[in-house]
Amino acid sequence: MDGASAAASVVALLEVSLKVVSLCKEYYSKVKDAKDDINRFRLEFQTFVHILRGLRKLAKDFKTAHIFASQSLVGSITQCQSDLKILEQKLNPGKHQKTMSRFGMWALRWPFQSSDVEKIMQSLERYKSTFNATLNILSIKRTQRAVVSLIRLTEWQQNSVTGRRHKIRSSRAGPLSLQTPVRQRR
Repeated sequence: MDGASAAASVVALLEVSLKVVSLCKEYYSKVKDAKDDINRFRLEFQTFVHILRGLRKLAKDFKTAHIFASQSLVGSITQCQSDLKILEQKLNPGKHQKTMSRFGMWALRWPFQSSDVEKIMQSLERYKSTFNATLNILSIKRTQRAVVSLIRLTEWQQNSVTGRRHKIRSSRAGPLSLQTPVRQRR
């Protein structure tokens, strides 16, 4: 998955999540029973939306878009999007409610039992963990790049002052190490 399609997938996921939050607010205001479940649902999805906004920002950044090529992340995004669309359909009262309101009946009913809510929360927690891990990995990579740049800048400044040169050796497997100074020939 390239950066553009990753960003599009995350944006689509974010849109569905925002719809779910909006539907939860509607249920919370109109349904008398299950207020605790509805509120828990809404709060968990608001946290999830926050994580997705971070992912969207990183997916749009060409420097970090390559991480979205990971098969496991692509699979998680796709599965999450599918799960959320099903959830949105269950939450969306649709035509049935419009028909009932025409007859003067207003009976919005929370479509989940507590056990269903628990399963959904566990699934959501798995997605949050996966996406948070991605954000953490990208954050660590950015921090590493910043540290490498800082070390190189500091070394360059020291070399400019002392007139000595150092070689920096970097490998993907290990940390940076400074080799012994190279003596200048005069």
